[in-house]
Amino acid sequence: MSAQAVDGCQAREGGARARAEAACVLCVRLDNIGDVLMCTPAVRALAHALPGRSLTLLASPAAAAVAPFIPELRAVLTYSTPWAVIRRGGGLAWSAA
Repeated sequence: MSAQAVDGCQAREGGARARAEAACVLCVRLDNIGDVLMCTPAVRALAHALPGRSLTLLASPAAAAVAPFIPELRAVLTYSTPWAVIRRGGGLAWSAA
């Protein structure tokens, strides 16, 4: 996956200093809506612990639907994982492949 800018945040390499100065935090949750909802307290804790940082969620297309209800998130990226398939009627089914 190539680096891309999201809300002015550009991927870069670096050590502890770069992490301490990071303006953006990527929260990754590539499964169901309920799993994203259950990590909402963690997102809120990150926002509280890292004031001024931009929080972005990387989620499955189905789970990204809940992002508008998490005000701490500044942006949402979607990614369809090869091991999850969307069932007819919504939700994810896990593939054994």
